[in-house]
Amino acid sequence: MDATTWIAAGAPTRVPVYDTAWQLFALATPREADAYFETLADYGFSGAWVAVLHHEPATLADNYAGAGRLGAINDDGFVQLSDGYIRRVQRILDAAQASGMKVGIVPAWQNLYLPGGASDRGNPSSDEVRGSITEDNAWSFGRQIALNFGDHPAVSMWVFGGDASSNNTEENKAIWRLVASGIRSTENEHRIAYHTPTVARDQNNYVGEWWMDILAPQTGHTQNEEATASQLAASVAVSDVPVWAGEPRYFGIDFPWIPPGLRNPGVEEMRLDAQAAADVGVGGYVYGDAGRWRWCRPGGDTSPCDPDDIAASFGDAEAAVIDVFSSAP
Repeated sequence: MDATTWIAAGAPTRVPVYDTAWQLFALATPREADAYFETLADYGFSGAWVAVLHHEPATLADNYAGAGRLGAINDDGFVQLSDGYIRRVQRILDAAQASGMKVGIVPAWQNLYLPGGASDRGNPSSDEVRGSITEDNAWSFGRQIALNFGDHPAVSMWVFGGDASSNNTEENKAIWRLVASGIRSTENEHRIAYHTPTVARDQNNYVGEWWMDILAPQTGHTQNEEATASQLAASVAVSDVPVWAGEPRYFGIDFPWIPPGLRNPGVEEMRLDAQAAADVGVGGYVYGDAGRWRWCRPGGDTSPCDPDDIAASFGDAEAAVIDVFSSAP
């Protein structure tokens, strides 16, 4: 499938550029989602990557915006999304479609839901669902995701993985194969990306998996554009599928674990990372804002973000990235 398949009709870019909104399905109201996708389209994006199940406060055991739980683990040990949450996800996909935007759906975040995941240890909702997707239920989970969302015209791809800093194991490869088989059992043919951990936990060990159509390395938040370029180039050199920049530095990210000299990257850093990826020849780029991926929850973010005025979180950084990928190669 040619990369342009994932480019929105109104986008000016030569490769698809998506935004990162991991917790949008769980934390945004429909009205907020409408405004978000309208703004994405205005800036020239092709869509967003969004997780059905993420880490706190967007876990299976948490409540989605203004309503009840996302779902539960049923008596048979299967992960079951609630009917209300399924309708909410579908309504947010409607918002994307209304603005001509596309959505890459993350079924579940690997670093929490697959065995060995270490996200948010000690958080009650996270601990309740930790390691809940196993070889016993992965096929049915993939089928559930595809049956509920796969036919929606806004859905452009599936995105497996999710950090995997603590559980990038051979055993979990088997689980993703089962999720993929469950999706394919519905005759859904959307391509599947894999969002990797950082280079310290091996970005390329999924190369050759039968289901993987896009390799999306997380170059992460603790390096400069030279490291971004070298890591993406290493993936391009070994991958037999297109490579996307799956998680470069986020605009305004300011967590304590980031080295002081790399905190709060601004417009120029966003442009440099995008240019590094473009020079390597990536097939797609997934931009990130430190506030938007968390849907404007406090912490780790120096950029303005307000769910009631999400357009205010966009600005020169997004424009710079879109410009990089709109220029002649």
